[in-house]
Amino acid sequence: MEFVDQNNTLPIPFVLCDVFGEQPFAGNQLAVFPDGSTLLDGQMAAVAREFGWSEITFVLPGKVPRLRIWTPSGELPFAGHPTVGTAVVLALEEQLPTGPTVLELGIGAVEVDVTLTGPAAGEATMTQRAPEFEVVFEDRRLLAQVLGLLEEDLAPALPAQLISTGLPHFLVPIRSNAALARAQPRPDLFPALAMEIGVHWMYLFTVDTPESNRAARARLLGVGPEDPATGSAAGPLGAYLVRYGLHRAGEMEIEQGMEMGRPSLIRVDVPLIAGEIGAVKVSGQVHVWGRGELLPMHSTEPTK
Repeated sequence: MEFVDQNNTLPIPFVLCDVFGEQPFAGNQLAVFPDGSTLLDGQMAAVAREFGWSEITFVLPGKVPRLRIWTPSGELPFAGHPTVGTAVVLALEEQLPTGPTVLELGIGAVEVDVTLTGPAAGEATMTQRAPEFEVVFEDRRLLAQVLGLLEEDLAPALPAQLISTGLPHFLVPIRSNAALARAQPRPDLFPALAMEIGVHWMYLFTVDTPESNRAARARLLGVGPEDPATGSAAGPLGAYLVRYGLHRAGEMEIEQGMEMGRPSLIRVDVPLIAGEIGAVKVSGQVHVWGRGELLPMHSTEPTK
């Protein structure tokens, strides 16, 4: 039996862009539907699975636009590159003013600051929350084994810790750039440990960046595809670097995606106020490279 959404009879435009790359076809891919208000949840999920990218966004227009962020496996309340990318796309489409403004996400209102740098490009800064430093995982030998590494590949005297500035990420400090490049999660071990910690992925990083002056190089790894740029994890990483004395408070740059051939540059600003880390800001470039239309589609949900 087919269930057709009678409100969805016209093609729905979408915009294709790359986020956190210094040029098109770098950074993290994103599809933005500037008006996804006629789509049902099942249709959004089906489109996200069909794209197969880490996330895509559907905007529900309004005085404060609402973002719905979908992955191939479900909806997220918050994510970094979809927020930054969507903010720039909406400004290019004249659905969002440049300068400071607000978007509504699953976690609530998120402040963004948008600058357009060309007819198909811009930059955006999103304000994440003050960091919450949560569980520390103590079994270094098991952690290394799960990641396909040796225990000595983990950075000495630094904790592997769950941190959130809006979405929890498990940060794992690695001794060297060479060890970071070797990391390969074991599919027979990774899911159980990730479930124990309460995450789907782990954000591995090293401050060993001999070929650049970046504060850190990072990889988001799990049993599925690697993510080339993860803004929701870069915020916690910036806070981690400041808390454990690996970088001074203020602005820093994090590189990601190098091993995938999609180099990404994420700028992070970590304020230190009266000895406490405040709300972290994450910024990056956005480059639009394509447009298209979603044709009228059958609903994947029965109508009542």
